[in-house]
Amino acid sequence: MVNEKELIKTIENNDVSKLNKLLTKGLNPNEHTTLKGFTPIHLAVISGRLEMVEILLQHGGDPNVLSKSSRELPELLTPLQTAIISRAPEKYDITRTLIRYGANVNLFKSNSDIGMGPPVIMAIAKKDYTMVKLLLDNGADVNAYIIGKDGCQVKPIGQAAYVGDVKIVELLIQYGAKVEESNDNLSTPYHLSAYKGYLDILKFLFNIYPAPNIVGCYKTTPLFSAALSNLENLDVIKFLVEAGADVNFIDMMGNSVLYYALRQKKSTVVSYLTEHGGRLITGGKEAR
Repeated sequence: MVNEKELIKTIENNDVSKLNKLLTKGLNPNEHTTLKGFTPIHLAVISGRLEMVEILLQHGGDPNVLSKSSRELPELLTPLQTAIISRAPEKYDITRTLIRYGANVNLFKSNSDIGMGPPVIMAIAKKDYTMVKLLLDNGADVNAYIIGKDGCQVKPIGQAAYVGDVKIVELLIQYGAKVEESNDNLSTPYHLSAYKGYLDILKFLFNIYPAPNIVGCYKTTPLFSAALSNLENLDVIKFLVEAGADVNFIDMMGNSVLYYALRQKKSTVVSYLTEHGGRLITGGKEAR
């Protein structure tokens, strides 16, 4: 039986010789520890111990093993996901090593409270262009998605728009992501960039596919997202209206954009929408 504290110290000190000795004593590379529910592979990955990661994999370590839920880290992670959140500069070489040994670049604990989402979306959330490209080069799914707190789907290109990274948006398009995709369950990149006030992203998307009235989750257009944001977003709203956005579009609740602008107490937006023909419609009925 290998002492857990001894294992952790061995990895912290990057003592490769000691790790080999622990393996001869019966160390199981896939056994969970009490430290964040990580296995020895997870511990080596998060610490940036490239040589140790390879040794553990050579001794039967599972590149797709999930961590165990713990108080410190309730989410379940694969070693690959652990590499994505690591701050170690070796994380890219570690990711390549994991993939070489069979790590599934699309594996994650699917949409639940104990999952962190697809690896590619995790990398995008960290605005890690190098990691995103590495994953895409090795088969990451550009159509993977997470379910947001609002119950709407967010795909990689939507996540990139949400974090305001135009280079990653462009990269995803090169790998097959479709900016024009829309449905009643999807938060499109247009909606998410409008919500966050990223006018540069919105303009980039419009240069590819002008879609001022693209319909997304809850049957809303990007104009609704801009109005619902805690940001004033007047510049975004002006851009959308000038591009042809319908100021009186009705969402699935029967409300117009003006209703939400009033609810958010955005006086300048309310004035602008009113000046451009916006009507107050709530529950499918126009206010008098």
